[in-house]
This record gives sequence, C-alpha cells and structure tokens, in this order.
Amino acid sequence: MESTNGKPTAVTERQPWELYMLLGGLVVFTTLVVMNNVPPITPLLLTLITVGVGLALLLPLSAGALASLAIVVAWVLLRQTTGIWSAAEIPESIIEMCGIALLLGLAIRYRFVWHRQQQELTQLRELQKVLVAGERGTGILSFDVAMLRLDEELDRASSFGRPLALLLVDIEPRPEATNEDLQAVDQAITRKLSRAASVHDIPFRASNTRVGLILPERDWQRLYEHAESVTTAITTGRYLDRSGKGQHIHDKVNLTFGLGTYQGETATSVDLMQAAQDSLNVSRDLADLDGNLAMPTFAMPATPIGETAVGSANNGDGR
Repeated sequence: MESTNGKPTAVTERQPWELYMLLGGLVVFTTLVVMNNVPPITPLLLTLITVGVGLALLLPLSAGALASLAIVVAWVLLRQTTGIWSAAEIPESIIEMCGIALLLGLAIRYRFVWHRQQQELTQLRELQKVLVAGERGTGILSFDVAMLRLDEELDRASSFGRPLALLLVDIEPRPEATNEDLQAVDQAITRKLSRAASVHDIPFRASNTRVGLILPERDWQRLYEHAESVTTAITTGRYLDRSGKGQHIHDKVNLTFGLGTYQGETATSVDLMQAAQDSLNVSRDLADLDGNLAMPTFAMPATPIGETAVGSANNGDGR
C-alpha cells in the first residue's frame, strides 16, 4: 500500500519484515522443540505453539496478549508436570520459554502492524472515493481536498526544483442572468475546466463563484501555454439554454483569471493562493479600466506580468 503522496508508509515498509521474522522464528523454534524433547511431549508442545500463534494473530490485541501469556504459563506447567526440570535441562527449558515468549511477541506485533495497515487502507479508500467521484462526477475536488493536494505538490516542487502554478477563475453573474442560466453556465465551466486539465492537473471548486486548477509537472514555457489554453477553453465555451440553443458562457457571466506561481522560494499553499488572488485583483482592475470582459492576466507572486505588458503597450501608443 502507498500513501497519498506516492511514498510507502512506515507501516507498509515494516510489515514484510514482521512476517519474515515470524515465519523464521516458527521454523527455528519448531526445530528446537523437536530436537530437545522426547516424542510423547513433543506433540503437546507443538500444539501449544500452534494455538498460541493462532490466538495472537486472530484475537484483538489485548485479548491476544492475554492468550499469549496463558500459553506461556501452560508451557511452564506442562514442562513441570513432565518432571524433566533436572539441573542439566534447566538451561534448555529456559531457552525454550524465552523462545516461545519471543515467538508469541512477534505474532502480536504482526497483528498490531496488520491492524494499522487495515486502518490506513480504510482511510485511503475513503479518500479515493472523494478523488474519483469529485463534484457531480466531473472530477472537480472540494476546496479542502485540493489544499491537501496543493501542499503535496509544493513539497514535490521544492524537492525536485519544478515549477508549480495555481490558476483561479472567478465567475461573476451578469444582471440579466437567471438562476437556470447560472446553473447551466456553472456546469459548463466545470466541464470545460475538467476536460482542459491534463492528467497531472488538479481541478477544484473554491466557492460557488470560484473554481481553480493546480498546474504541476511542467517547465515554465509549457506551464504558461497550458494556462492560456485552459482560460481560452473556458472563455470561448458554450452551454445549452432551456430551449436547447447554444449560448456563449460570457454572455451570462464575467470571468476573471488569476495565476499564482511557485518559483523555488520558501512558500506554503496560503502564499500561492494569495499570489493567485493578487493576480485576480490585477485582472479585475484591468478589465474595469478597459470596460471589457476580463481576459487572462498572469501574475507572478511579486510582479504582475499583465500589468507590465499593459504599461509597455501604453508607452508604445505614446500615452
């Protein structure tokens, strides 16, 4: 089993060694009992071993520990009733008792590790249900789950020196839009976002009027190109109204885009979210100045590229 970030958990790495030690201990201890005891008592001792290991593996941890203690006591009593506690055999008997105690301890330890593994599997299955189902079957994650994934991607970007970006899309209804229109537009936007996302991208919903996309696993050039393709797919998207006619998404809502980027500095998911929010603010201001639909404006955490580009264009016009 693997954890959600693709790395084996500590329980997973340890579990095979517990099993190997238990099997090896069974072989060694069974050989020791057979070689050091006469035939009449050997079957009884082997039966105690089998019962003790079985109880330790099958019962709950506390009950298994008590059962193992009872097996050790039964072992001592059996050895005593056979009358072979002679001075010459005391060291061998002590070794046998230590051996069965160690063997039962390994069985309990394996039961504990197995129990932990089942808990982790249950948690992983629950998380997989969320990741697979998403929002209305579109694969759009909730905000809380997306922030967990963003933390993981930030760790990966920091470890491997890769770029990472967070794209936010604000959806502002226009006055003439009805509730039915907005519902159809919302579904169209989430579908467009999910379809435009590549296999490594992580689409999510931040609120009723905001969706987003985490963009990992790309170099800088491909990252910006893909962000532009996503925003273009959304802004040029269409939806079906009540009469079944295709309508443009931007006829009913204003769309604003913001892109926050991770550049290798020390940052958290909160920092990256704030960078994307700053970019959204720049995009919204530029759209208000132009009086047009807000188109993509990409901003770095410190320097908004869109703002710089607009300044250069204004200088070129002689303004």
